[in-house]
Amino acid sequence: MEAETGSTMETGKGTNRGIRIALALFIGGTLVLGTLLFL
Repeated sequence: MEAETGSTMETGKGTNRGIRIALALFIGGTLVLGTLLFL
């Protein structure tokens, strides 16, 4: 039980980190494309 709860918490943190990284990459890519199109 303890190992299961620990792994669930770890996966939750992993997904949150993945979502943050995905959002950062998406925002960064949008800014780069926006500047290239604007210039």
